[in-house]
Amino acid sequence: MKKSLKIITICMLAILCSISFVIFTSCNKVDSTYIDESKLYYDSSSYYGLYFYGPNHSLENEDMIRSSKDMSTEYFDPNKPTLIWIHGWEPTYSYTDKTLSTSSDMQAKAGVDYKESYVVSLKEKYNVATFQYQTLVDGNASGIAANLFTIYSNTFINAEKTGYSMGYMFASELCLNLGGSYNQEIVYVGHSCGAFVTTAVNYYIQYFLNNKIVNNRNLLASRMALIDPYFTSARYEDQVGKTVYFTGEKINSKKTLHLVSLVNSLVQDKDVAVDIYLAMSMASGSIYNGSGLTEEEYNTLSSNSSIVYMEGLRKQYKDNNIHVLTRDWFFMSANTNKVLDNEGNAGPSLALSTSEIKALRGKQYKQTLQNIDPSSDSFTLVDTLYAR
Repeated sequence: MKKSLKIITICMLAILCSISFVIFTSCNKVDSTYIDESKLYYDSSSYYGLYFYGPNHSLENEDMIRSSKDMSTEYFDPNKPTLIWIHGWEPTYSYTDKTLSTSSDMQAKAGVDYKESYVVSLKEKYNVATFQYQTLVDGNASGIAANLFTIYSNTFINAEKTGYSMGYMFASELCLNLGGSYNQEIVYVGHSCGAFVTTAVNYYIQYFLNNKIVNNRNLLASRMALIDPYFTSARYEDQVGKTVYFTGEKINSKKTLHLVSLVNSLVQDKDVAVDIYLAMSMASGSIYNGSGLTEEEYNTLSSNSSIVYMEGLRKQYKDNNIHVLTRDWFFMSANTNKVLDNEGNAGPSLALSTSEIKALRGKQYKQTLQNIDPSSDSFTLVDTLYAR
C-alpha cells in the first residue's frame, strides 16, 4: 500500500512539474512576429518612404510602389531576400523622381552608358527597393558641406520639422510593412551619404530589437555594403549635445553616432556582414590617409569588415566620376563571375553571399582593373594599404 502511495505521489509530482513547465514556457515564449505598432510611425502620404521596383520598371517607365502590408508579390515576394539601396546627395534630381538617377551627368562625362537595368535585373534574386528622401536636399543649396550636414542632422534628429527623424521613419516603415513573420535576409547598399541613412535605419532597428518593440531579427540588415561612404560628417560639432530622436541617446564629443561607431556596433552586437568600397578621396579620405579616424577606430573597422580600395578607378577617372562609378561597379558585379584576388580566392562583390562576406572580415584589397568591368577585374590582397 505504501509502495503504491509512493508511486502515485511521484506520478502526481511529475504531472505537476510538467504542467508548471508548460505554463512557464508559454508565459515566457518569445513571439518572433510581435511588433509594438504604437511605438512605430508610418505615414503613407509622406514622400519619405520605402519604394519597391516592379517587373516593368525601366528608365522610360517608372514601375514602383510605396511599401504597404498588402503589396503584390510582383513587387514584394515574402519568400525572397530583399535588397535596399539608399542614395546620397543628388546634385541634380526631380522632386518626383524615385528611380536610380544619381549624378547621371557624371556618368556621361566618364563615358559610361549607365543603365538602371543593373538594379532591375537583381529582381530575379531579390525584392529590390529604395529609401527615398530627395525633398530633403536642395540641389541648389550652397555647397556640398551644407548638404552633408542636412542629411546627417535630419537622419538622426528631425527630418524637415516632421517631428520624427528620417532614420526612425524608414526603420518603422520597414518593420511595419515587411512584418514580424518575414524570414529572409535584407541586404543594404548605401552609397555616399546614403551610408549615414543605411546605418541609421539599422541603428533604429537594433534599438527596436533590444527594447522588444520588434522581435524579428530578420528585419535587421544581414549585410551592409557601403559604397564610397562618408565616414565623417561636415560640421559634426554642431550636433554635439543634441538628442537622437526616439532613442534619447546624446550625440557627444566622442562621436557616439559616428558612422564607424555604428558599423562596429552592428557587427559586434548583431553579427551584421559589412563590405566597404572606397574610391573618392572626399568621401573616403579618412580611410585612405587616416585624417578622420583614430587608430583604434581604423583597426576596429578593418577587423569588422572587408575593404576594397578602388585603385584602378582612381587612376582612370576623376573624383566626381569614380564616386558614381564605384556604385555602378558594385551593382554590375552581381551579374558576373566572382572577382578573384591574387591568391585565386573570391574578394568582396555583390556576387558573394552574406556568409562569404563575413568570412572576409579583416581583409583588405586593391581593385586593379582601370575600367568598369567586374567580370574581368581582379583584386590584390593587402595587409594594410596605407601606414597609420
